[in-house]
Amino acid sequence: MCVHRVALAQPAGPLQTAREALDARELDRARALLGPLTQGPDAREAAEALYLLGAVEDEALAFPAAREAYRASVARDPSSRYAGRALARAEELGAHAEGGFGPLRRLERVRRDPRVANDPGELEGLEREAVAFPPGKVRGEALFLVGEAYLGRLDRPRDALRVFRLLATDPGADGDLRDLAGTRMLDARRTLGEASEAVEDLRAVRGSPELQAEARVLARRVKLHRAALAVLALALFLGTTALTRAARGGRLGAVLRAWARPLPWVHLGLLGLGGGALARAFDEHDPGPFHALGAGSLVLYLLMSGWAVVGARRWAPARAAVGALSVLALSYLVMEQLDPRMLEGIHL
Repeated sequence: MCVHRVALAQPAGPLQTAREALDARELDRARALLGPLTQGPDAREAAEALYLLGAVEDEALAFPAAREAYRASVARDPSSRYAGRALARAEELGAHAEGGFGPLRRLERVRRDPRVANDPGELEGLEREAVAFPPGKVRGEALFLVGEAYLGRLDRPRDALRVFRLLATDPGADGDLRDLAGTRMLDARRTLGEASEAVEDLRAVRGSPELQAEARVLARRVKLHRAALAVLALALFLGTTALTRAARGGRLGAVLRAWARPLPWVHLGLLGLGGGALARAFDEHDPGPFHALGAGSLVLYLLMSGWAVVGARRWAPARAAVGALSVLALSYLVMEQLDPRMLEGIHL
């Protein structure tokens, strides 16, 4: 017990003190502590000190000095526990060295400071500067950072679309980042409610075939959504008009008798409750879409049967067509809102 207390009472070593200074962002103090250690006779200690010195320079945005310190750490002791991290960071910095690290310093000043990263003026400035950066990874990453902020935190999807289009057509940007920019263009168009335009966007920037196919699906779903709403609006208008005529003409009794027929209710119950129960029992599927479809179909049945009572016989084919299309429209909207995977299953 006494030995343990003595050990705890011993002062921290220079490396530990330097780490604490780095954590506290006391960079000048950390440099002063690490400098002598990098020249020490113990290779392992010197390598660790050089790695920490690289981290200090990295934090200070002195990237050339950081890269040299990381390389020196690996050279001093290739078997050091920090060697892998030092080598990876040195290579990463080397891959972002365009413009003598000036663009990377500009990007990191924004990326590392949440206050700056949420300042619209700072982001607009970075966008303007990034366009003039030399070709390379930094330009792409800067544009992506700005585009993500516009699309998300700042809620400026139109500006995000412009930035992601620049990135998607930047030959110097990383290929994966260009593909991701195409995805974000699709997200921006979806936010703007302009899914049809997304197809042309992705074709223009030569987005991946998979992404272009996703854009076509989204555009098709927008058209189907609008068509479904139009069909349901027509059914609602015709049905309520018919019920109003029935009330004014004293024919509500006939409508109520039509509603009281048991067979349609059995069918509706099988659709909504039975379908949901089967989905839950055999596929562990959420029964909610079936319940919603059953409830909506009930409303449509009441409207269409009311129209059948007061409508002329010659309009029977039209009523049947409107009723059938209304159920299809309702089915589409239920799947779209509650379980889009069902749309994928039927290739919609």
